[in-house]
Amino acid sequence: MSDAEEKQPATIVLTFDPPIHFNGKDYTEVTLREPTSQQFADAMDLGGVRSAIHLVHVVGKLPQAVAQLLPISKTLEADRFFSRFTVPGQRT
Repeated sequence: MSDAEEKQPATIVLTFDPPIHFNGKDYTEVTLREPTSQQFADAMDLGGVRSAIHLVHVVGKLPQAVAQLLPISKTLEADRFFSRFTVPGQRT
């Protein structure tokens, strides 16, 4: 493992400003971690941005509707985080 890979956090916290209001509750953040192989496989079956939304839902334990309401910038940030577990490191 390279130094750059070791310095990447095992989890990230995405903060929502403004909070996402759903079903009488305000959601202000979600903590994401490495998905399991099955979670990742299930997400890949969906394809595109739906994969990231699904992973935010199952890994972050957010209601699916809340994951769908995330601003696209937060969804793409989550996607970049998840992709680091599947994209091989660059050769030096």
